Amino acid sequence: MIARSLRWFEQSRATIPAAFAPEHLDVVGGRADLSITAVLDKLKPHMAVHHYPEVGVHLATEVLREAAFGFIDYFGSGKMWPAMVLKSSVFAAYCAHGVVPVLSHREEAIAIDGDALPGPYFLKADAVGMPAPEQLPDVRRRCYDWYQKHAHSARAAEVYADALR
Repeated sequence: MIARSLRWFEQSRATIPAAFAPEHLDVVGGRADLSITAVLDKLKPHMAVHHYPEVGVHLATEVLREAAFGFIDYFGSGKMWPAMVLKSSVFAAYCAHGVVPVLSHREEAIAIDGDALPGPYFLKADAVGMPAPEQLPDVRRRCYDWYQKHAHSARAAEVYADALR
């Protein structure tokens, strides 16, 4: 998923609004891999790039604490479903640190019991859905709050039970 997300990011990078143009990209997790390194090498002339493979919890927390957006390409153009976000460790890490998830495709509202996650935000080669710059602090807090409300262990158990039926 990291290599796929990086390829998508590299292809779509030019469409990111100027207010959010990344100055650096931190890749957290995964393993050192040629498919990841190849894309990172393409990005290096445009921004500072760091890959933290097989990272520990403390370093991952430090990196995510500084991040504003997290880019996720789950299935290319495939559709997500709300229960999926509660099973995703990447999504969990982003929201638990107030990082705004940005998907590789336009998605309908992601809501649980009528409570919608902000966005969902997306980045495509021909369209961009991002919050206004002045909204970013509030959106980050709302992502964090939404995930805390819906990711408790009882709710996660319901999601897994539904998936196993």
